Amino acid sequence: MFNIKKKNLALVVVMLVLAMVVNGCTKKAPEGVAAIVNKEEIKKESLDKEYAIYKNLYINQLGEDVLEQVGPSGKVFKEELKDEVLTKLILEKVIFQDAKKEKIEVTDEEIDQTIETMKESMGGQEQLDEFLESVGMDEEYFRENTRRDILVQKHKANFVENFDLKDKEAEEFFNENKDKLIIIKAKHILVETEEKGKEILEALKNGGDFKKLAMENSQDANTSIVGGDLGYFSRGHNPEEFDKVVFDLEEGQLSPLIKTEIGFHIVEVEERKDTFEALKPELSGLIKENKYEEHIKKLEADADVEDFVTVKEEKKNIDIDEKEGKEDKDKKDK
Repeated sequence: MFNIKKKNLALVVVMLVLAMVVNGCTKKAPEGVAAIVNKEEIKKESLDKEYAIYKNLYINQLGEDVLEQVGPSGKVFKEELKDEVLTKLILEKVIFQDAKKEKIEVTDEEIDQTIETMKESMGGQEQLDEFLESVGMDEEYFRENTRRDILVQKHKANFVENFDLKDKEAEEFFNENKDKLIIIKAKHILVETEEKGKEILEALKNGGDFKKLAMENSQDANTSIVGGDLGYFSRGHNPEEFDKVVFDLEEGQLSPLIKTEIGFHIVEVEERKDTFEALKPELSGLIKENKYEEHIKKLEADADVEDFVTVKEEKKNIDIDEKEGKEDKDKKDK
């Protein structure tokens, strides 16, 4: 009665299985629950409220059309945003559970102080109220959100403060990452033309005062008023062609003209930190930051998480009777 070819039937089966995976999770979600993290629930109401706030933030900044834009994953932005918000809530839950074990708490005084600081930075209570209204956040939720933010910060601070970093471990890290860790202090003069750059470079080689020449000639408005001072910096904060030359200079050495997309630079290195001892204070903070990230990843990996919202497409292998498939081929050949 039904003349369906086996390969078409196999395709139908694959599509049906995929539809079942996409449209429903393998375990039925408890009513009103978005996820369970180590036996603690994240309510769907909390997810919806948090999602609404982030949605309003994006609409206020980029317009309503942003929600319907399709991202690299093939999902529209509003779907991706909801997944990201749930991921954030799950991560927070993992951190809060670990904070509880460590007996880390947030006081009302800390919340009040943080809100007061935010209020001042925004220009007063009226401006804060306008912002909260624009994103759909009431005062109670704002206070709870502030508490959560402080708890995350205190959790990190507690880990960093109590992490016992050995000199040997710090030195190994330095040796493995030396080129990326070098810090220099330098000053520069930026000009528009190569001709002007050569003229200033010649003046410097003949004993000219760098600060004075920077104040008189540099096109960099931010640094010219302080004699071209760039302060301390590491690789990656300036154009690649700039870094390539500057990080090869020794203390007191003057660079040749360096061409970037904004003009021609002359740089003088004033200080160079490239030894373990010189970088030790900076290394400690950097390594502890990395260790904290590793700690969080481990907490996530070890957590028992049931996500009832995020859609995950999975490929299922369907066993097809090879013998029957071969028989079909033989019939065609005949």
